Amino acid sequence: MSLSLLLLDEAVSGALPRVLTTREWIERWHDFYLLAGTAAVTLAGLLFVALSLHLDRFVERSHEHLLALSRVTLLSFTFVLFASLFMLVPPQGARQTAIMLAAAGVAGLWFTVTLPRAAQHHDEAGFTRAQMRRRIVPPWWAT
Repeated sequence: MSLSLLLLDEAVSGALPRVLTTREWIERWHDFYLLAGTAAVTLAGLLFVALSLHLDRFVERSHEHLLALSRVTLLSFTFVLFASLFMLVPPQGARQTAIMLAAAGVAGLWFTVTLPRAAQHHDEAGFTRAQMRRRIVPPWWAT
């Protein structure tokens, strides 16, 4: 039995509710996931270019915090790309899609929490751990 969602069908003039299958619902979001994946790849490429131009700064021990932030940012773009790809894969069923998205979400959360801790010398550059946390956690969570 396929999972069905109750949405309004814009094509019906009377705005009567119509039950959409999971496949139909995901197809409506196709352009969004295509755009999100393309933007993530583009921004990851730009980040790579910016890092390449300033490579001499990242090898200094006093700038480990910048390397940690760039790793988290690159991985964030990578996880957005994977989530988009998971949603653009031909439909395999709601359960398989949910498992893939949950795995990407858990991995992304784990990397976001653990990678900044790898940088040991935040305070030497005047960049405290509290500032590092503020850059990573959502604003509503930091308060």
